[in-house]
Amino acid sequence: MRNPLRWILGAGLLASAGLLPAWTATGDRLDLSQRDFRLFDNFTQATLHGNLTPHPNWPGSTDVELAAWKAGAEWGSLPMGLGDGDPSQDQVGSGDANFDFLWNGNAAGIGSANDNIISAIPGSSGGVLWFTELPSSDGWRMRVYEDLAAWDDGPGDPVPGALDFQGVLTHELGHVLGLGHSSVPGATMSSVIAGTGVAARSIEADDQIGLQSIYGLRSRTLKPRIDGLSGWTVPGATVTIVGANFSPAGNEIWFNNALADGGAAGGEPFVLSGIASPGGSEIVFTMPPGGAEDGAVHVRNSLSGDVSLSEAHPFRAGSIVDTVRLSGPESVSAGAVVALGIANAPPSAPFRVLASARGSGSILQGHPFDVGLPVHNLGGGRADSTGAGGFTSPPVPPRLAGRTIYLELAAASGGQLFDSNLVATTVL
Repeated sequence: MRNPLRWILGAGLLASAGLLPAWTATGDRLDLSQRDFRLFDNFTQATLHGNLTPHPNWPGSTDVELAAWKAGAEWGSLPMGLGDGDPSQDQVGSGDANFDFLWNGNAAGIGSANDNIISAIPGSSGGVLWFTELPSSDGWRMRVYEDLAAWDDGPGDPVPGALDFQGVLTHELGHVLGLGHSSVPGATMSSVIAGTGVAARSIEADDQIGLQSIYGLRSRTLKPRIDGLSGWTVPGATVTIVGANFSPAGNEIWFNNALADGGAAGGEPFVLSGIASPGGSEIVFTMPPGGAEDGAVHVRNSLSGDVSLSEAHPFRAGSIVDTVRLSGPESVSAGAVVALGIANAPPSAPFRVLASARGSGSILQGHPFDVGLPVHNLGGGRADSTGAGGFTSPPVPPRLAGRTIYLELAAASGGQLFDSNLVATTVL
């Protein structure tokens, strides 16, 4: 069965007609074996290959691939990494349900009707812009007609006359995961996508309720959660994942698969299995010799069903990732100080604490950091002989009330820079 998306002049994108009682369900549902999706980049329009600027929150993807990844990530249970990288919304990852897509990058062909691949198709068909081959419970495929409309990959507003690929795909992926159309104006799953489709990038309350009705509200006590990674992600090196709700034994780590083909095989995650987490909040593993690529990482615990898979977290292969552990409060009162804890720094290394109003990434002294520009130096200190320590900031200026500040530690040892995870603190 094909689910078509048509263009009606003057009305925007018309997906169906008639009044519906808010969100609706199609009866489709994706189990964990069908969460993957990929894109075969046979698109020819230059405006789908215009965003060539990498973003640290989305490793390994640019242009139309990045637009596709963000469209799936918006339905995720938690923000993707810091949730940044899209100027049209505060965060990417707003579902708060027991559901997460697995973006697996490029495919090598259009695949079959059940291989979960998005691709272009030449020509047009009676005003149809885009169709999805359903039902999706056993797999799906999307085809996009390029000849009927101009498409844009973002991340800003589309060029004049173009439609937003990311926004329309966010709507179509809603159908894939089991949602029908909504009668609520402005919802991503509304039967009419207004304007260029940019607003559809961000799911609304009605979309969230529908998603949670199918997959359940995100379990705070069962569903794994990834707070950060540290270590060196080269083969044979040790990496630590910090989070919550990991199982004592039998965890799996899901990576983007380096295999790219036009069939089902490339859609399967690259999996490390049998991983222990004695305390349930930390997983330590050795990077395999191959098989994983830039993208995202998930943790699956030993439970079954939707609650067993974590949200996606940014992963870059072959890089030094947040080797120092920085801990701090989620909020602080204006005028108060921020007390930070430090662990896993190089022994006796001097450090500086950096602050920014942005968590969009930056390069300082040739080293990649998570804090964005401009960066403020709050002061420093020295770790003890075990690599531990602490830091107390100056009082937070009252003018920052209502804002979020991002903190990161930079330590120096042996002529190298080492950085920490990012701590985001809201100023009350």
